Amino acid sequence: MCITEYNEAETMALFKEEGREEGQEEHLLRQICRKLRKGKSAPQIADELEEDPEMIRRICSNLKEFSPAYDERAVIDAVRRLSHSASGFGRGGEPQSFRRS
Repeated sequence: MCITEYNEAETMALFKEEGREEGQEEHLLRQICRKLRKGKSAPQIADELEEDPEMIRRICSNLKEFSPAYDERAVIDAVRRLSHSASGFGRGGEPQSFRRS
């Protein structure tokens, strides 16, 4: 195997991993939006999704501007815009813009 093939394979693996992470993060945001529309609190959502309560609280706090509709597409688009202006989603399952500095 030549070095060019190896780098291409490594790059493709990286893209796949980033795609998986982005998909998981979008799924989490969709779930949070659905639960917020049902009037659930951040602690309830964290418990039901078995996620870190502090992370869910920060995400819910940042989603208040989308209340009461919590349109999933609008939320995901806004997070994507933020992630492009920052350095993307964090590995902790939340967009970096929602993380504590």
